[in-house]
Amino acid sequence: MHRRALVVPVAVRAADDGRMFFPTDADCAAAASATLARLDVVARELDLLSERLFDLAATARGLAASTDWHARAATVFHDRADGWAGEVSGLGCLAETARIHAEQARYRVALRPVWSCG
Repeated sequence: MHRRALVVPVAVRAADDGRMFFPTDADCAAAASATLARLDVVARELDLLSERLFDLAATARGLAASTDWHARAATVFHDRADGWAGEVSGLGCLAETARIHAEQARYRVALRPVWSCG
């Protein structure tokens, strides 16, 4: 059995005089537009962050690979650089996942009908 969602207008109490305020289609469209703009910025910044983190991880791996393996200090540096590169790469994956979630949220807001505002 499927339940039908009831569309009930959402009233927001005005802070100044206590009257009830029902958002109009224009209010909902403006709110959605502002949300879309913010989510665009979030996705763009997360994309830049993940690219930088992946670049840093590659640089760390390159430094580790070019280290002279004969010295004890070089071996320690190599191990630490590899470990750090793995951690930074993991952060890049996390940033990429967050970017994907931000884009999915943006699509949900963009596709939400105006009548579901509230």
